[in-house]
Order: sequence, then C-alpha cells, then structure tokens
Amino acid sequence: DPGGDRLKGAAVYEKGRADFMSVLENMAPGISSVSSVLPSHTLFAVSIPLTDVRKYLEGYEAFVDSRQELASYKAVLKNLSSVTGCSVEKFASGISEIAHAAFKVKGKVEQVNVVMLDKDALKALYPEAAAKGYKPAVHEYPFNEYLGSLFGKLFQLDDESCYTCIDNWIVSGSEAAVEEFVSGGALEYT
Repeated sequence: DPGGDRLKGAAVYEKGRADFMSVLENMAPGISSVSSVLPSHTLFAVSIPLTDVRKYLEGYEAFVDSRQELASYKAVLKNLSSVTGCSVEKFASGISEIAHAAFKVKGKVEQVNVVMLDKDALKALYPEAAAKGYKPAVHEYPFNEYLGSLFGKLFQLDDESCYTCIDNWIVSGSEAAVEEFVSGGALEYT
C-alpha cells in the first residue's frame, strides 16, 4: 500500500466458552477512538469497542460460568448494586467503549480505566460532568470496582478512587492519574 503499511490477521483460539475470545464471538467489530484521550506517553493500552454492550456482558457471563464462577460473579454484582444504589444494567447501558491504559506520572506508572458513554448515560450516572459548562475536575469515583467486576480482571485497579470527564469519556483511577488529565498534561499530545 503506497504511503502506509497494512496488516491482516485472524484470531486463533480453541472454540468453547472457557476461552476469553468466546466473549467476542457474537459481537460486531467496532472502531476504537480511545487514542483521542490517551497521552502519547502511554506505555500500554487495551480497548474493547462495544457495538452492543449487552451482547458483551452475556458472552462474559457465559465465560465466567464456564469457569464455575457464575454464583460469585452474580453475588459481587448484586453487592455493588446494593452499595451504590445503581444497578449493573444501568451502569453498563450507555457504554460504547472501554479501555485500560498505563502511563507514567512523575516517574511512577499509573493505570486508568477509560469509558465512552452516550449522553443519556452520562447525565444519569455523572450529572456534575454532564452539566453545561463543565470543566474537567477530580471527583470521587462512585462506581469503584464496577468495571473490574463487570468486564474482567484487566479492568481492576488498585486505586480507582477518582474520576474526571473529558467530552463523553470517563477516566477513572488514582488521584494522581486523574489529575494528569485534569491539568491537561495527559492531553497535550494524544
């Protein structure tokens, strides 16, 4: 291809629910746009664009069930819902992409989860971030552990106490990681 490179690949895995790739089997491919909010100095990132979050969650539940962990999975989700007063379905309903990234802040590797929400979900879950004239700020994250519980261990953070909103992206992580987005340091060059 003149002026660029082209890569072509295929997912290779054993068919069956016990392999994580089975979660993605029945999903339509999506286009990731998380690079628009990740810093250029990102060390690692993984993204799952979700054309239908319900299909993903159904596939993930089947994957968890294949590992004989469904009862504990459902118990964790029920507990999260009761603690926050927000159902798992409501929390996940407006998600169109979820990502996990690592980058350095002042010499320390920080990790964040980044979630793209539609406007209705943003208003319902993060009213302060959806308010007209919102300027990114560090807020206490009310849904600590939701992403890791719903989407898997990759999205579990040691510290997910804070969040901010950049356009329709919710960035959650430690105070230092989120402050990097609020100060503009992470967004100087994406």
